[in-house]
Amino acid sequence: MRRHWPMFCASLLAATALALGGWLWMTTRAADGVEVTWRDGDPTCTGTTTRSDERFGTVVAATSQMRCRYTIEISNDSDRGIHLVEIEAPGVGPETGSVVTVDPTTSPAPVPADDGLDAVYPLDQDLAPGESTSVDIVVVFHPEGCNDGGTFWMREWPVLNFETLGSSFDRAPAETFAFHRNGSTPGCDDF
Repeated sequence: MRRHWPMFCASLLAATALALGGWLWMTTRAADGVEVTWRDGDPTCTGTTTRSDERFGTVVAATSQMRCRYTIEISNDSDRGIHLVEIEAPGVGPETGSVVTVDPTTSPAPVPADDGLDAVYPLDQDLAPGESTSVDIVVVFHPEGCNDGGTFWMREWPVLNFETLGSSFDRAPAETFAFHRNGSTPGCDDF
C-alpha cells in the first residue's frame, strides 16, 4: 500500500490541475463572449452640439442646457449565462470636479461610488446565452465642476462588471467619452 501513495498523490494532483484548467478555460471563454458597446457609436444629445475629433471620436460641447444619452448595449454571445452586477461610469459621480455629471433622475438610478467621483448603476440581472440588454446613462451639465476651456475625456467608458461560473470580470466599450467647454464654468471660481 505504501508504494502506491506517490502514484495516488500524483494522480490526484493531475486530476485537480486538469479540473482547474478546464474551469479556467470555460470561464475565460464565457467572459470573452460578452460584448459592451455604445448603441450607434455616439451619444444622443439635446441642447448642445457635437463634433468629430481624430483623437477622441465624438466630442460633446458642455453647455448649460445639454443632455446626452449613452445607450450601453450588453450582448452575451457566449454559451454560458452571465450575471450583470453593475456599470461604473468613472468621472461623472455627484462629487466629481468635472463639468458633466450623471442625471440622478434616470432609471436605473445611479448611486455614487464610495468616493463620489464615479457613478454606479446597480443591475443585478441575469443574461442567458444569446441574450442582450441595454442601459441608458444620461449625462448633464455640472455647473459646480471646473473646466477652463479644456477637453475632459476617458477611453473605454463606462465599465461593466459581470460574473460567470463564480468569477468576476470587467468589460468596457472601445469608445472614448469626451466633453469640451469653451470658457470657464462657475465651479472654477472656487479655485
